[in-house]
Amino acid sequence: MKFNEAKIILEKEGVLKSSQNRAANAFYFPSKRDAKLILCLKNREIFSGGLKMWSNTSRKKKAIGRIIILFFDLKLLKIFFSKKFGYVNFENKKIKNLVSNNEILAFNIYVGLSKKNNTSLTFQLFSLNNRIYYSRLPLNNESNKHALNEFENSLYLSKNKANLYISSPISCKPSETSFYYIYPEVTGEISKYDLNSELYSLLRNLQSKTYVEIDDIYSEKYISSIDDVIQLQKGSIKERLIAVSDKHYKILRQAKYLESFYHGDFVYWNIIKEKNKFKLIDFEYSIKRFLPLFDLCHYIYIGNNFYLKQMRENEINFLIEKVKIFSKNEKSIFQEKENDDIIKSIIISYILNLLYRFVFIEGNLSKSIRVTSSIKNIFAIDNIC
Repeated sequence: MKFNEAKIILEKEGVLKSSQNRAANAFYFPSKRDAKLILCLKNREIFSGGLKMWSNTSRKKKAIGRIIILFFDLKLLKIFFSKKFGYVNFENKKIKNLVSNNEILAFNIYVGLSKKNNTSLTFQLFSLNNRIYYSRLPLNNESNKHALNEFENSLYLSKNKANLYISSPISCKPSETSFYYIYPEVTGEISKYDLNSELYSLLRNLQSKTYVEIDDIYSEKYISSIDDVIQLQKGSIKERLIAVSDKHYKILRQAKYLESFYHGDFVYWNIIKEKNKFKLIDFEYSIKRFLPLFDLCHYIYIGNNFYLKQMRENEINFLIEKVKIFSKNEKSIFQEKENDDIIKSIIISYILNLLYRFVFIEGNLSKSIRVTSSIKNIFAIDNIC
């Protein structure tokens, strides 16, 4: 289904055309994560350059890439995988802007489908000097807003948090209808889920030295967006969510917090490790001024798939304890000594923030497992407060 959706989007954008196999210049290769489709291209005729680029990551991908290239060289691909071939329209303006540079040897196209209200094309460009670059092209207003946010946050971090080893965009091309930019590939390997000292150091580097109150951070627009999620619910669930949200907002107003940069999608696959140093990527959900601990909550909550199930009491206690331990070790996150209620209120506030993303950005139905599980987890955490 995802594969067909991606083809429909590409055809609608005029990027992809149906054609005879002889005219094919692309090979459809769905990635393991069903949100994306990869099209591998070389010049204007064949795709093997793109396959070689795709195989330059893990050992498994290298092996698969070499097998596919061997099948291509032996002219067996079109025999066994005829339905996987297509034709990319190089007269399309979106493509022309990217391949007008003669240094571009090949590129892959990723079609983002996991976020229904934030659909975009990401072009992975392979140059003659063996450098890899990326360019993201938004396909709707919501995606355009997030692309601009990512670009601005990348620049902000590269200037103000240089010790995070952020790769800055090298150029941007805003147009009348969309905003896209090109940035170099971040080298290294995707990190693994691990609550270690390097991870805590990365989180520490996102903090500032300024203390703020909750009302300095939560704008009327932000509070309204959370309220929109709550209003989608019905009956007793909505009434209880309103009560829980009001209760924990009042608790959060009792303290002052060390202002932090909020990455927004702080998960292990957005953390690149190179020579024992961590780099962050993907800043479309980032907020320059926000509360601390939200990123740590996200790392644990998503990394353990808590958003896909109702958490057991031991899992809730695990989440609370890990956040509490980091907070106590840092000592300076709260201007005054924190208490358990504030920690739990931050976790609940984080999950409410995540619900907004699930419903309005990723386009999940209000009854999806992500939404229903997270609402149940909010109630469960509130019950042990």
